[in-house]
Amino acid sequence: MIVAAMATMPERSPYLEHVVETIRPQVDLLKVYLNNFVKRPPFLEPDEVCFSDAAAGDLGDAGKFYWVDGRDGVNGYTHYATIDDDLAYPSDYIATLVKESNARNGKAIIGVHCSIFSDPVVDYSLSRQERHTFYEPLSSAKPVNMLGTGTALLGRKTLALSLENDFLAIRNAADLQLAIAAQKQEVPMVAIARPKKWITEIRPWNEESFSIWQDILRNGWQAETALARTAISTWRVHADPISL
Repeated sequence: MIVAAMATMPERSPYLEHVVETIRPQVDLLKVYLNNFVKRPPFLEPDEVCFSDAAAGDLGDAGKFYWVDGRDGVNGYTHYATIDDDLAYPSDYIATLVKESNARNGKAIIGVHCSIFSDPVVDYSLSRQERHTFYEPLSSAKPVNMLGTGTALLGRKTLALSLENDFLAIRNAADLQLAIAAQKQEVPMVAIARPKKWITEIRPWNEESFSIWQDILRNGWQAETALARTAISTWRVHADPISL
């Protein structure tokens, strides 16, 4: 069974429906963690949603990992894909990531958006030796330190994860917290080869979006930087299992 899971909030509803329509036919089970929703969006089925006020509260982006350790009967899955509510995914997206995962016997986390940290990590946002965004091409698969959780897939036995133990230290830092779990368990993270704009963004990069990003930059990444520096003493790039 292939599961796709995401977290969303009411402000993202205009983009959410497109993602649902694209991903639903590609998976066996779609799960959506509804942060601060009062009503279920009509395009989602009742068994696809989990309201935050009836579950673990507003989890931010960590909501996409609400089911990773088997909650609500979501167990026995073969693959668990984490997706975002504002990206346009291709029709072969899940099949491609599953194929790449199976080629490595499930021994790596597979993804698209990725980074390799500089050493040492002085600033979570800026200390990047390499960064490959989801819309950029990548000519060949590349082992990395961190994958964006809007474009990631792991197998049931790839690594052990717990919502409480792995994703609640900092709000809206699921990318970093998944990377830390992978580092601690010595599990490779591999960004796959893909053409330019294989994935694109639905949400327009307008003045409001830019101002939000500017606010983040002004406030800094103190908590994320501290966690990246203290949780892992030396960030390693683990070899791609397919090359071993």
